[in-house]
Amino acid sequence: DDQVYADPTDDGTPITTLMVRNIPTTVSQPMLLELWPIDGSYDLLYMPHYAQSVEHHGFAFINFASADQASAFQATWDRYRLSRGGETKRLNVVVADVQGFDKNLQRLRRSRVARIVRGPSSAPVIVRNGRRVDIGEI
Repeated sequence: DDQVYADPTDDGTPITTLMVRNIPTTVSQPMLLELWPIDGSYDLLYMPHYAQSVEHHGFAFINFASADQASAFQATWDRYRLSRGGETKRLNVVVADVQGFDKNLQRLRRSRVARIVRGPSSAPVIVRNGRRVDIGEI
């Protein structure tokens, strides 16, 4: 049942936010941006990191501009073999618990993410009008 392709949620909200699991620890957020360049299909990409560390949790969240774009991403990247630095894992792309840009932004603001400055390589990628912006600009 992890394989939900852009079906509406129980409350009718379209599915636009996906969680990408099994990201190798050798893959950084900048590397993900090389794989998934800012092209207008998504407005939020976030790879949570451990506090006081550059190491990430092995997953990322990505919110798309439409349910169709989320569905296309999931169809392309789910089970994709991602290899970096000798570590290979199959990605597992599933529907995230929190849906939509606004709700995800609220969650980020309430979390420590908004208060911790680690630099652009680990900050949430927020896209507005085709360019990356800081969480404080929203």
